[in-house]
Amino acid sequence: MCAIVSAPGISLPPILIFPKKHFKEIFIVDTPDGTLGLATKSGWMNTGLFTNVMEHIVKHTHSSLADPIILIMDNHESHLSVETLEIAKNNGVNIITLPPHTSHKLQPLDRTVFGPLKIFFNDSSNSWMM
Repeated sequence: MCAIVSAPGISLPPILIFPKKHFKEIFIVDTPDGTLGLATKSGWMNTGLFTNVMEHIVKHTHSSLADPIILIMDNHESHLSVETLEIAKNNGVNIITLPPHTSHKLQPLDRTVFGPLKIFFNDSSNSWMM
């Protein structure tokens, strides 16, 4: 899953990446409206998919040169293709990347949403199993 959340806590529809050779619409039946479904053999993000992600961001934020946004992300090689950067530049998406090997400490969603969720989920799962 690729999650995108704004500073005030408003989230964009999720992006779900499936470990399949081909994506099928049935994969995202009953998901939130606007969910973007993608597929790669490995199930991991790649340069081609991230172009779709950038288009998804532009579509749902309505960013433009007149009304730009700031996107904070790690600088993984899959995020930095020329095509993706052109889409961002042409649509008012200003990208700030986190320094290498620091995202585990600096990545906003991991620190404020997914980290606490993981702790709560693990504690609840352990209690239930006991």
